[in-house]
Amino acid sequence: MKKIFNNALLAMSLCFPLLGEDCSVKEVEIAIPIATDIPFQINSTNAVYSDVETVSFKGKVEQAIIDAGYNLSQVIEVKIESVVYTITQNSSAPNTNLNGALRVGPENLNNPQSASSLAQLANVNLNAIANQEQRPALNSAGVTFLNTKLMNAIVLNNDSGIFKAFLDGQVSPAPPPNLAFQLAAKVSFTILVVEEVELPNGCSNPLDGL
Repeated sequence: MKKIFNNALLAMSLCFPLLGEDCSVKEVEIAIPIATDIPFQINSTNAVYSDVETVSFKGKVEQAIIDAGYNLSQVIEVKIESVVYTITQNSSAPNTNLNGALRVGPENLNNPQSASSLAQLANVNLNAIANQEQRPALNSAGVTFLNTKLMNAIVLNNDSGIFKAFLDGQVSPAPPPNLAFQLAAKVSFTILVVEEVELPNGCSNPLDGL
């Protein structure tokens, strides 16, 4: 009986190394943070304002991945985490209140109303918040658009990554004589990459202690 048991252990010892020869390597997900700006310049002589910028985050995201020491082939996900905006160079009249929307859409889109809403600006007193970061709630439509755009551009490599960002709305009271300010929207992303790491103890022997 003892001989049969020893023969069984011998067979297991020959089998387990074959089944577990890669057990010393594990795939882990690593997050790389990155933030980039969209600058808007508003100059209007009435209560309505608008601006549009053509944007591409692809080059900056790719460079962040390379700077972190990873290859583009290791990227599995790119997703938006937050958007903050700052009003700068504001020369609007005191107590000018702003309402509006930040939207994103395809590169060839010209109508902001057809773009996906990314964030709302509601009852913003321009003078009260000048040079102070504001963090609006994000709308899922705009987040989904940008996440998909960046995934296609960075991970699938089948999109240019270029899109349009629209800022439009109105203020009260109507500006005398003009409305003038800059708004910088900072978009923060998380890039997930997969890396293979070696486990410090390698493969454990399933027969230890027998």
